[in-house]
Amino acid sequence: MDIEHIANIYRDCGFKLKKIDDAIFMASGWINYSFPAVIDLKLNKNIEKSLKWKYLITVIKTHLPQKNSYEFVLKTDNYSIDKFASKKRNDIRKSLRDCTFKRPSLDDLFQFGLKMNQQTLAKQGRSDKHLVDDQSWRKYITTFYEQENIFILGAYIAERMVGYITVCKINGNYYITDPFYDFDTAASSPIQGLIFTLVNQIIEREGRITIFYGIESFKPLPQLNRYKSSMHFERIPTTRAYIIHPLVLPILKFVYFFYSKILRGKKTKNPLIQQIVQLLRGNKILNTAINQN
Repeated sequence: MDIEHIANIYRDCGFKLKKIDDAIFMASGWINYSFPAVIDLKLNKNIEKSLKWKYLITVIKTHLPQKNSYEFVLKTDNYSIDKFASKKRNDIRKSLRDCTFKRPSLDDLFQFGLKMNQQTLAKQGRSDKHLVDDQSWRKYITTFYEQENIFILGAYIAERMVGYITVCKINGNYYITDPFYDFDTAASSPIQGLIFTLVNQIIEREGRITIFYGIESFKPLPQLNRYKSSMHFERIPTTRAYIIHPLVLPILKFVYFFYSKILRGKKTKNPLIQQIVQLLRGNKILNTAINQN
């Protein structure tokens, strides 16, 4: 399916999407994201002009020479177990022994999937309503469930779903969107088995594939990044540009100036300051790209 198709699916789920020129955006509160958030969007001056006064921040994944983030990508036609390091091979083998893998029922996704979503998002400090609210989750996953180019695989122990993974095929590539598991079954490594099984199923059907496993979080999650790398998803530089509201931008610049100049960088390792630096760099990238077009 193409981007317009996946956008219509999200609209059916209840999300509000806005189209500007050929670009699509999806807002979450005061933060706005290019859609889909994992696919590059081409910047132009009209996009910046249309959005800068409407949202505190608009996050745009785009293809530019300047890189300020990373995405995780696997390109392969061979995902055999002997490709992995010894410890990871053991984890995958244990998962394959303890779990069975199959397409889950909607009832299992309603009952068990919601709990897994809530566990994971609480740990990551996120509160995406469509994943943690019962009614929103039911509408979201029901809409996804029957789509031709959206695949859902579940992990089961003794007929109880203990993990699931969702992958969308967009413009010929695959994108992992929701990989969750029950923390109580961590010893059985359900996610490792899910990814291993899913990738091999797609390879068996299509041969060589390209599959994306998300972009690095704005809030650092080093353990998650190491895990993705251990599953052979390569960490590839990418670009996130930021449109920042004209009334917010000078505040961010002042805070950064205060810490870097007045305090002479003594507290620039503060997570908040590091995030402000990321935003300012991404905004500079945006302005450079627009001025060059």
